[in-house]
Amino acid sequence: MTKKIISFTAINNRKQWIASLGGLSRPVVKNQEWLELLIDDGRNTLSIEGEFDNRWDLEEILEKPNYGDLSVRKILNFFDSALFAYEFAFLQFQEKKFEVPKTLLLHLHSKMFREIPRSFSQKPGEWAAGGRAVGKSKVSPVAPPKIEKSIEELLWFTQNLNAAPTRKAAIFHAFFEHIHPFPDGNGRLGRIILNFILIAHGLPAIAVKGVKKADREKYYAALENADSEIHKILNRQKTFANLDFAAFSELENLLEKPLAVALDIVICRKFELQKSPLLKLSEVAKILKKTPKSLAVAASQKKIISVVRKNVSWSHPDFFLPPKI
Repeated sequence: MTKKIISFTAINNRKQWIASLGGLSRPVVKNQEWLELLIDDGRNTLSIEGEFDNRWDLEEILEKPNYGDLSVRKILNFFDSALFAYEFAFLQFQEKKFEVPKTLLLHLHSKMFREIPRSFSQKPGEWAAGGRAVGKSKVSPVAPPKIEKSIEELLWFTQNLNAAPTRKAAIFHAFFEHIHPFPDGNGRLGRIILNFILIAHGLPAIAVKGVKKADREKYYAALENADSEIHKILNRQKTFANLDFAAFSELENLLEKPLAVALDIVICRKFELQKSPLLKLSEVAKILKKTPKSLAVAASQKKIISVVRKNVSWSHPDFFLPPKI
């Protein structure tokens, strides 16, 4: 089992802070905390796909969408699809129910490829009809006649699995990418549904890190680590009831630091609006009589609630105390 980077206590403390500040807000671009989350999510997921250009200002693209510019239309389609899914997930969270409908997957795939050039001939929003490659993986995706049944079984298992949201999200994501149900766009769609699962359980969207090559390699390695176990399930050598969770621990662990980062973005934005301005981490260190280096290390490891803006770390002394609920 991979050692956990972020403790359950640290995550639960952040969830308590969000609850004390009114809970998670509805995912809309005009909400500053969600805008920040969406930009981070988009930059990383598009980088994993090799489709992000550092010259693009994602905030401007989101706030002033130009659908006539084909060079950014694919980006806008991704964000439109993500926001549609995230709002639906947020509604499920409010109603205290969780389900990933099969029709949602088909609809989101159709939205992602609406009115843009594509590398496949079949209609968007349909299961793959032919062969396809799973990125750099050596895995052979599920054969077209078995795709729909495999997805239905995965959706049923995910809905009924009694586990932490990060474990549910990691297992679903690894299976989805292995099945590779669509002719293209599986990575982007898979990461949207990963966040759908988190939001439906009251957590913010996260960014699976992918801008740096080292981060992409860790992500691919975590997916490949689960391939053998997934292959056994899909080929009826094992059942979901006997699934070995350890095969997914590396991917689950990979989600936990981005989750802490996303929670801190939400907490800090809400705290600024409702309580008090943040302070530079160096100022917090003086107030708490701690060394700036010790707090900088703790912040980088997400042991304390903090955010980085323009290469400067910010926090508040109140974050070192339990929230007042």
